[in-house]
Amino acid sequence: MVKISNINTIMAKCNICGAVLEFELGEVLSKDEILGYRETLDCPKCGCISRDRGLIWALSNCMQKETPLFELKNNQNLKILESTGLRTYPKILKEKFDYFNPRFSKFTPLLKMFPNKYADLQRLFFKDNKFDFVLASDIFEHIRLDDDAFSEIFRVLKPKGYFLMTVPFNYSLEQTIEKIKVIGNKDIFLSEPEYHNKGVKDGGDSLFYRLYGKSLFKKLTNIGFNVGYLRIQIPKYAISQIELFFCRKNTLPDLEDISSTNLVLKKEIFRS
Repeated sequence: MVKISNINTIMAKCNICGAVLEFELGEVLSKDEILGYRETLDCPKCGCISRDRGLIWALSNCMQKETPLFELKNNQNLKILESTGLRTYPKILKEKFDYFNPRFSKFTPLLKMFPNKYADLQRLFFKDNKFDFVLASDIFEHIRLDDDAFSEIFRVLKPKGYFLMTVPFNYSLEQTIEKIKVIGNKDIFLSEPEYHNKGVKDGGDSLFYRLYGKSLFKKLTNIGFNVGYLRIQIPKYAISQIELFFCRKNTLPDLEDISSTNLVLKKEIFRS
């Protein structure tokens, strides 16, 4: 446990809605590898947390360097797919872009008839090369057959498209820790079952299948992605330390020219 003794007032701006952010906390946003604020630092206007702002920073950075979402120009020709995006940023994405945010379902007739409303990343009913971006914010640890889902995302991405992901990840682990062994239709629990988001509307009771380690890079490149890995803190947007995966189809992700006001803790590129 890290004890924070020096309490400071942090002033920042929400890169999603533009609201002024003010928090009293330790120097977590300027130094120290502390992850405790990843799921907090809620924006008082749009309700988005630090992790949301991190993912949207990655998206905005791929479109127009260092431009916050609320300043990006509308472009309904730009197609974005996300699975179960929560809080209010999906509304802003929908207003600006051709944004799909289907709810998860296992029911095949729904998936086939209403792919814009219901989806299962393990078997998507979209045509090949449809989307410019696919977003996934802390969902792949809950996906039973993650290889199938990664492959489906690769299929529906346009050439040079980006799959942007956050996921529970431990760089010190060489191999992903599998909590559940999947054999056919059976789940064999290797440890006590763990659930995330219990009681949370639209995201509750999600079974935790794995904690990713560095073998994730090989998994993604084997599918065909070129992968950029970035561990970063962004004080001006009150984004605590976050690990972002920039997975690109047919070309290398662009992680150059990141502003010096951001604290890049680690940056790597892995080729397919």
